[in-house]
Amino acid sequence: MKTLKEIDLIIDKENIGNKSYNLSLLKKNNINIPNGFVLEDNDIGNIKDEDIKEMLVKSNISDSSKFAVRSSALGEDGNQNSFAGIFKSKLNIKKENILSSIEEINQSFYSRKSIVYQQIKKTTIKPQILIQEMIKSKYSMVLFIKDNNIKFSLIEGSCEKIVSGEYNCSEFKFNLNDLEIFISNIEKEQLYLDIKIRSFFSILKRIQEIDNFKDNIDIETTFDGNKWCILQIRKLF
Repeated sequence: MKTLKEIDLIIDKENIGNKSYNLSLLKKNNINIPNGFVLEDNDIGNIKDEDIKEMLVKSNISDSSKFAVRSSALGEDGNQNSFAGIFKSKLNIKKENILSSIEEINQSFYSRKSIVYQQIKKTTIKPQILIQEMIKSKYSMVLFIKDNNIKFSLIEGSCEKIVSGEYNCSEFKFNLNDLEIFISNIEKEQLYLDIKIRSFFSILKRIQEIDNFKDNIDIETTFDGNKWCILQIRKLF
């Protein structure tokens, strides 16, 4: 078990799933992410309540928080195999339900859907689970950058609303070279003044200065009414 802060970006590069590794990389570059910790495969079947309590303290997460419990398998979110929709995620989980959520997600690693996907892709995964503090979302955004073109969906509430496809989102597309024009137009029309859109793109610029994220990326982010927080990031290939 390791907190996201404890992940060693050199030693753990081949041992920690991309989802957790990428967030740790952001954290070490002072990008705002939810505090959390990762369970490696040997931890999953042996973890107890006292272990959860210890890791929450180390991760600087309050007992009264709600939690996101997600897969972060080694081999997931890779350059060939995303495993999108294959493994379960549990959101807004209370502390007392973390262990049962871990078990449910662990079972999804061995589901028929997972096994068939691995057979088709001729790959294998190594189960890992990421546990993070839930952020109360006022607005959320799912953003893609490919070949210097940017596309993002913006919605009130959580990213899950966007991913589910059941809600209407505001959609934006432009070239990154026109970023300042885009922001100026948004500000001129007095749109989304309460979400500090300029501050998000300042964060994005810092992210793109990190070697791993210079090119094509996919980001899920949320705004809590005060600041933007990156929930997930992966390279697009």
